[in-house]
Amino acid sequence: MSTMMPPENHILRGLFEVAQRDPHRVLFTFVDETGKDAETRTAQELVQHITRLAAYLHEGCGLQPGDTALLIYPPSMEFIEAYGACLLAGIVAAPVYPPNLARPHNDLVRLNAVATSSGAKAMLTNRTYRWASRVSSAKEMLSGDSARWP
Repeated sequence: MSTMMPPENHILRGLFEVAQRDPHRVLFTFVDETGKDAETRTAQELVQHITRLAAYLHEGCGLQPGDTALLIYPPSMEFIEAYGACLLAGIVAAPVYPPNLARPHNDLVRLNAVATSSGAKAMLTNRTYRWASRVSSAKEMLSGDSARWP
């Protein structure tokens, strides 16, 4: 694996070592609401996803170590990868449960408060919530609603 190893005292060091020793070892399995395996990640896949996203946080978003990013995900593999990427990049992760898409007003007020108080410079989420934020923003413009995505 060509991924650079984190320093010895880094929290992700063990993950990278497992990925080198046993890249096909399954580390995470998410199950669906029926109890069936829905998604898995091997050590190598997890390191690749984390490394790619960490690079994007620095190069694509311009974030620096110590900056804060909101992580707006339901429980998912994407959350684990985003959290790991923040750790690797030195970004402070501020996990926030996503707003209820059916009735987002109060949740968006809470989300804005967390974004403001944390000084977040970026917001990471999945496609479903990114799409919802775009739809919500358009709806807000038309209705004059004050609860908006940060």
